[in-house]
Order: sequence, then structure tokens, then C-alpha cells
Amino acid sequence: MLDNITCARDRLLETYFWVLGIFFEPHNSRARKILTKYWTILTVLDDMYDVYGTYEECKILTDAFQRWDEKAVDDLPIILRDFYQKFVSTINEFQDEVEPSEKYRVSYLIQEIQKLVVCYLQELEWYAKGQVPNFNERKKPAIDGNAGAIVVCILLLGFDEVVSEEAINWFMSLPDVVMASMEICRYNDEAASYEVMICSNFQF
Repeated sequence: MLDNITCARDRLLETYFWVLGIFFEPHNSRARKILTKYWTILTVLDDMYDVYGTYEECKILTDAFQRWDEKAVDDLPIILRDFYQKFVSTINEFQDEVEPSEKYRVSYLIQEIQKLVVCYLQELEWYAKGQVPNFNERKKPAIDGNAGAIVVCILLLGFDEVVSEEAINWFMSLPDVVMASMEICRYNDEAASYEVMICSNFQF
């Protein structure tokens, strides 16, 4: 799926086994397939903003994601073209893997991806400019950029007709229970990252 992207981490098998722990029932094969594909390319997206891309390159990439058009590839740096094209085409192909009555779910996923990359870019901008945001400044990008809503969104995309559009609309409105769950996940992640950072800097 990412053969032409040499910098990509090859985590397909690892990802599949992780997904298998969520969707182990035989009838959830479609959900397993969709989530495995998505998580594989999401890993590379995260690396592009965290490791490989400069702020200027990622800003162009973010603009391209807001357009969500494969033709936007012409405006991207060469290093990002194959990745962007493969990412967009993979998500668009999900529409072929769901029933006609379920295609609307893909649009929700695209909206969440567009929000995610904006958060990634904000964090990269702070890093590039040497800025340290306060708690309130960091809170929204940190929570939106935690991919929590996207994970649930992609899970709902893979399910069959048992998930109604009303249920998805309820989740995407981010009621208090959903927002609280996202905050807990993010704060736990931040605490774990801080502990790793402290341990890695500890001198014996």
C-alpha cells in the first residue's frame, strides 16, 4: 500500500494484529480491513508531521488536505506527492467497500482528518518557532490531534447497518461524555510521554 514511500514504517502486520483484538468476530472482516488500511497510513501521516516534513512542507500538505482533491498533488513537494495521493485515494476507496446507504460515513472521516492535520500543523508551528503554549492554548489542538474521534469514526465506518446515521451524528456532535473520554485519553497519553521524556533524560 505504501511501496513507493521509502520513509514509511512497515507496521502492517503489527497493525492487523492490533485491529484483530478489536474486531475478532468473523462477520467483522470489513471493519478489520478498513481499520487496518487506515491505521497503516495514519502512522505515516503522523511521521510526516513529527519527523520528515518541514513546517513549510507540512503547511502545503495541510492546505492540500483541506481541498481533498487528488489533483492538489501537483502543488506539493516531490517528497510528499506519493504519500498524499495514496492517502486520499485510500480513503476515497472506502466508499467502494461500504454499502450505498453507508457512503455518507466517509465524509465524516474526511472532516476529522482535515481537523487532525490542522492540529498537527499547529503543534509543528509551535515547535518550529520555539514557542511553548500554555495549558489552555495546547488543550484543543492536543485533544483534536489525539485522533480519538477519528478512531471511533473509522470504527463506525467499518460496522454494518447496525450503526445508524443518527448515532453517528450524535457522536460527531461531541456530547460531554465523548469529550470527557477524549480528554482522559489525551491526558493519559501526555502523562506517559512526560514520564518517558524524564526517564530518557535521567543521568546515572
